[in-house]
Parts: sequence; structure tokens; C-alpha cells
Amino acid sequence: MRRLLFLLVFIFGFVLTSSSQLIGDQLLDEALQCIGRNRSELGIRPKESWSRFPHEVMFKPVYFDSLYANPLQLGDYTTQLNNRLKCKPDDRGTNRSASVLRSLLSATFYTLLSDSIGASQQMRSSSANLFREIKKIDRLGNDRLISSEKLRNDLSNLPQWLHDPLAKLLCEFRRSIKYNRLSTNGIPIDVKNELFNFTGIQTLYDSDSLHSLAIEKAAKKFNPYFVCKSAVCMVDACSLFIQTVDSLSALHSFSQAFHVEIQTSLGTIIISDRSDRQYDLVNPLLVIDIGGNDTYRGTFAATSPTTPVAALIDFDGNDRYLSSEAGLSQGVGVLGASLLADLHGDDNYLAKNYAQGFGLFGVGILYDAGGTDSCVMQNSGQGCAYFGAGICAGGAGNDYYYIYGDGQGMGGSSALGLMVDYSGNDVFVAESNPAKSPGRADYHSDGKVNFCFAQGAGQGRREVPGCKLSWAGGTGALVDFEGNDTYKAGNFSQASGYWFGTGVLFDAQGNDLFESCYFSQASAAHFAQAVLVDDSGDDRYFLDKTSGAALSFGWDFSNALFVDGKGNDRYRLKMFGIANSMVRSNTFFIEMEGNDYYDVGEIDGFFGRCDLLETYKNKTDATAQYESAQHAIFIDAGGEDVYLLNPKDGQFRVKNNTRWPQPDSLGLYNNYFIGIDSEGKVEKEQKLKTEGIFKSN
Repeated sequence: MRRLLFLLVFIFGFVLTSSSQLIGDQLLDEALQCIGRNRSELGIRPKESWSRFPHEVMFKPVYFDSLYANPLQLGDYTTQLNNRLKCKPDDRGTNRSASVLRSLLSATFYTLLSDSIGASQQMRSSSANLFREIKKIDRLGNDRLISSEKLRNDLSNLPQWLHDPLAKLLCEFRRSIKYNRLSTNGIPIDVKNELFNFTGIQTLYDSDSLHSLAIEKAAKKFNPYFVCKSAVCMVDACSLFIQTVDSLSALHSFSQAFHVEIQTSLGTIIISDRSDRQYDLVNPLLVIDIGGNDTYRGTFAATSPTTPVAALIDFDGNDRYLSSEAGLSQGVGVLGASLLADLHGDDNYLAKNYAQGFGLFGVGILYDAGGTDSCVMQNSGQGCAYFGAGICAGGAGNDYYYIYGDGQGMGGSSALGLMVDYSGNDVFVAESNPAKSPGRADYHSDGKVNFCFAQGAGQGRREVPGCKLSWAGGTGALVDFEGNDTYKAGNFSQASGYWFGTGVLFDAQGNDLFESCYFSQASAAHFAQAVLVDDSGDDRYFLDKTSGAALSFGWDFSNALFVDGKGNDRYRLKMFGIANSMVRSNTFFIEMEGNDYYDVGEIDGFFGRCDLLETYKNKTDATAQYESAQHAIFIDAGGEDVYLLNPKDGQFRVKNNTRWPQPDSLGLYNNYFIGIDSEGKVEKEQKLKTEGIFKSN
């Protein structure tokens, strides 16, 4: 994985020395030289005089303008994000879980605040008393629910060695709540209540949503730094608790049966043994289950108007998490921070909307460390957020993820939506069939395919007639480190940016299958950007039905970058893609190694092409289109490649080991585009050996 990440950094302007990196860099420079451009001239830099350009978009991310002006830095942005998500090779067991959880928050800080994660303060001394900590928690709410006598009796039923770790955990919960209140103090109570009452709608970007005004009011008062600090305190405390209990359990017997439920003003605290249990939960503050094959029903691992932080930690067992149709659950942070951590076992998660790693003015995390797991839900989850962070992460095991849309790495305004899976042959599905998920049919495919906004999608709220609420999108990212994975989705998916959003998909290794339809696989529309990087493996990128606007496609002042490293790869689509720029966009397609097969439609829309509109030729009221430049660069750096296509004019210009600048590609009306297929260093040396010219040392 490091090889391609470092390669990307070099291609985009940094100094490294490997031969394949040099080839990629040289070819990019050769391509720019052929069309008379340099790197500083790429990208989009809006002018105040561009009357039709949407200058007044709210909530634009702090990193957006820099990447927008320098699209090749999308590779470095992806590298930095992935570096924060990686775990140390020697991390195992609960050490790995702690490392993963902290890495997830590091990525959150980097994306939302362009900052490093703040170190959590030292945990309180070992003299912390569980009785006192629970009483202090109870005093933070509006009501006092705890009877001292009953509390002492309940705590006497717990193993004594659990008291100290629990006391430290709850002590950090109090600090987390303090930071949380700093993040939301300026938001009126009626607006806060409104933000918890949205579970019946499909997406928070519905133009007629009654919650839109409440969201905008809250956004103007929200402090993302303090909600991130709140999440750090809570998640760090849970990580330490997990490590401590795991080590102590090896020394102490769990023969003592115990199940304790303590009612506090902020929610119930539940601690249970290894028995198989059935839970019916209503917004508990904390659930600790040591083991057993358990079933969880209701609303849990989710914040509420009275529960600003929440956590559920299940140490072992094949568990089921079943959430009610109405209500937030399974790792949801609304105006707060929540965590659901399952450490072992083959588990099943089932929910409707807003679940399995969702954030709204908060941070919500679902982390399953191991086992063969299934996560199924409808809309807005599995790493989805608006004004905060929603994270869904899987460790080892062959996992299955299914959603209708708005998830599996979907970042709305001022948000990071992140899905990460560390190993296993995983399957990611965002439903493409409108008959199975009503209300999502997309007119771009005649209503026959859903718009998904999934699997690495940054989505903003576009300004349309009758709706003046124009909000920029955030970052949506799907990152998978190991395994032969399958990605299936409808439109706007698999590294897709929309309306000042940024979509990222990174797959480190494995023979992967990518299937989608339109505006997908490194595709951006309407002032957005997208990047898809696959490090290695024999991969297949297939577009079906409408079959286009993909594989480095830009529409309407957008940037798209696609990079595939090692492997013999196959590409199939019918129109608009593989470095195709339209309406003043910039697209880059870079294939580094392998024998690749391209099955496309007509030649005019592929392999380094720009469109040509009348507005490029004459200065009218579309000043931005007249004054802007656009670029499309296709590079296949090595291998014996096959191009199956049907050129309109019958001239077969695109073929292996050649380059094809067109007469209109060298700056006519500010269009610059080129395609290059190179033999590559390895192929050249092999040919010289065969011909008896090459003499090795």
C-alpha cells in the first residue's frame, strides 16, 4: 500500500526516486508539455467577475479551495487521510481496537479541522471511586434518580476488579459531556429538540424538509472543535477500558454472575456478564456486556435530548442489533458523541434510517473489530454525516454492508462520512433498483436507477428554484485496506462529488469488482471533486445501463482523479469517461502497470477528451465558461493494453504504445487534452533482452 501512496505524492509534486514513480511523473510532465501547460495552470480559481458562479455557498470546507485550484493534490489529500487510518503492523487484539478507534478520530480531526488530533488528558488516578463517579454523573442531568442505598447494593453485585476501570471510564464521560456542552451551548433548546425529530424523512437534503431551517440555525452556532474533543475523551476512555478489562479478565474469573442496571438522569448504566441476554433499550448512557450471544433491541449507542454521550461495548459473542423503525441507534451522535464497539463474534446489524455510524452536529461511530458480520439498513448511515462525523468501521472478517443510499462514506455539509474496512473479502451494496428502495429514482437514468450518494460521496445541497438554502458538501470516503472486495451501487457513487463536495474511494489491495451506472468511479458534478485510488490487484470497473459519466469524469467546473497501480484491469462503459472533461472541468486518469482492457463506446468521449460549447468561443453572460480552461489527461504507463472501441469517423487513433493529441487539444478555446499509452520501463527492458541488445550486469 505504501508504494502507491508514495507514488501519488511524487506524481503530485514531491521528490521520490523509484523507477515506476519516475515513469509516472515523466509521463505526466510529457503530457503537459505536449499540450503546452504546466501544473500551476491546472485547476479552478473562481473570479469575482464570474456572475453565474455560485460564490455565496455556505459551509464550504476549509480545504476545498486549495484542492479546487490544484486538483493533482487530491492524491496527497487521499494519502494523508489513509495515513491517519492505518494501524501499526504489530497491533493485535484490544491494542488494535484501541489503535483503530484513535485512528478514526485522527481522520476526523484532519478532515473537519485540518488539524492533528488533540491528546486526551491523563486519566484520573486509580483511587477513583465508582460510587462517587456515578453520583456525579447523575447530578449532570435535570433530575436526580439514584438512591444511594440501591446504588451501593447494585455495585456490590459487580466483581470488585471492574470497579476501578468503570470509575475511570465514567470520569472521562463527564469530561466528554463538558466539551459537548461547549460545542452546542449557543443552539436554542427548540432547535435542539427539532434536530432529534427527523427520523421519518429519507434525507436531510430534501428541499421541502421542515428541518432545514433548524439545521441552518444550529450550524451558525455549532463549534465542531469541541464536539471532536468530546468524542476524543469518550472514545479514548472506552479504548482504555477495553484494554484494561481484556487484560484483567485473564487474571480474574467471570464465574460470578452479575447483571446491574443503574438509572441516572442521563440514561441507564448497564453492566452484564457472559450470559446470553435479550435487551430492550431506550437510550442508555452506557452498556457493557462481557460476552454471550446477545440480542439488542430499541434505541442504543445513540445520543438523545437527555443523553449527550452514549456507548455500548460488547466484548464477545454472536450478537444481533435490531433497531426500531423510529429512533436513532447503533452509533449515532446528534448534538453529541456515541460509540458502538463489538470486539468479537459474527454479528448482525439491522436498522432503518440514521443508524450504524451517523453524525449530525456530533460524532457517531460503529466499530466491529472481527467476525463475519452483516450490516443492513435503509437511508443515511454506515458512515454518513452532516455537520460532524459519521463513521462505520470493520476489522477482520468477510463483511456485508447494504444500504439504500446516503451512506457507506457520505459526507454532507461541514462533515466527514467515513467507512473503513481493514481486512477480509467484503461486499458493499448501495441499492440501485428503484423498486427496492422507493423515492430514489434518478432522472439521469430515466428513473431506472437510483441516485445513491454512497461509497465515497461528498454531497452538498444545491441551490435550486424555490430553495435558497445552498450548502457546500463535505468529504465522503470509503477506505478498504485488504481483501478481494465487491462494490455495487447506483448513480452518484464510488468516489463521487456533488455541489462543492469531495468523494474519495481508496482500495489498497486485492482483486476487486466495481459495478455502478452513472456519475461514479471518480466522477464529479457542479463545482465538486472526486478521487479513486486502487493500489494493486486485477480489478474490474464495470458501468451498466446508462453506463457513463465515470472513471475520471468532470461536469460543470469539477475535478476528478483516477489512479490504478499494479494489476491487469478491465474497464467497461459506453459514454463520457476515462479522462473526459465537460463544462470547464479537469480530469486525470493514470494507469500505472499491467495488461489492461478497455471496452468502451464511441471514441469521442474517452481517453483524454474535452467538450466544446459555444460559450467557450464567444464572451456572453457565461463569462466563467469563456475565461476558464479545462484539461483532460489519460496515461497508461505500461503493459500490453487492448482498446475495444468504435470511432465515429473510423480513424483508430487510440491504441497500445502510442499517444493521441488531437488538433483541437492544444489550447483551442482553452481546451487542453491528450492520451498516452506507454510501454513502460519493464516492457522496454524485456523487449531489449528478447532482441539480444540488452546486456544485464
